[in-house]
Formats: sequence, structure tokens, C-alpha cells
Amino acid sequence: MKNSQVNNGDVLLNITGGSIGRCCVISSDEKFNLNQHVSILRTKPSLYNYFLNYNLQSSIGQEQVLYNQTGGNREGLTSENIKNFIIGLPSKEEQTQIIEYLDEQTQKIDTTIEKETQRIELLKEYRQSLISEVVTGKVDVRDWKE
Repeated sequence: MKNSQVNNGDVLLNITGGSIGRCCVISSDEKFNLNQHVSILRTKPSLYNYFLNYNLQSSIGQEQVLYNQTGGNREGLTSENIKNFIIGLPSKEEQTQIIEYLDEQTQKIDTTIEKETQRIELLKEYRQSLISEVVTGKVDVRDWKE
């Protein structure tokens, strides 16, 4: 099982099923193994793992996932398919700048999503409370007009 053992910094890519093309970077020293539905991508010194991860998540990366799939009933990617991916390779300095920019921007988006999710939950609670108060008669709506 040595070939399926994950290391800190590995990029994982789902290669079969409904989540084909999803990827992430491992940031853990915990040891674990993967099954055949996930591929481990280890980068060379000239390619940062987080840059590869963002590249695979981009529309261009996802198009390559779709283009390189093989199989009849259950499509998937093979290691040969993955080797055919074309990835632009800017300098390490540019990769760092791109990673930092995307980290900052995605954090802003994630924060906004979290705040909006909380607002939606509060509105759902308010809605449920309002319905309950009207149904139980705590709020009189007989003279209500639009």
C-alpha cells in the first residue's frame, strides 16, 4: 500500500465518479492511504502544489478533466490521461503571487458566504417564529391590509 500513502503537501485529484475533477492539497502529517478513485499528484520543485491545485480547479483545468476522461459506462481519468494535462508554468515568484492573491480573494468569498448563510438561517428562524405566532393567535391578523 506504499503507492497509495498520502504525504503532507500532496495534491489529491478525484479521478472517477460524480466528483471527478475535485482536488485539494493535503496539509497534515497524519498518515493515511487512498482508494483507486483518487490520484496522488506530487509536484516537482518548479511547480508549487497550491498552484497546481488552483490550476486544476480553474475552468481550464476542469475542461482538461472532461476532455481526458475515458471509459464507457463509468468514465474516469488514468495516470496517462493526467500526464496529458497542459499546465502553464510561470516562474516560482509568479506562482507565489498567484497563490497569495487567490488565497486572499477566496477567503473573502468564503467569509461572505458564511455571513450570508448565517443571515439565511436567521431569516428562516424568523419566518418559522412568525408562522408559529400567527397560527397560535399571538399575532392578530384580522385587520391586516397590504
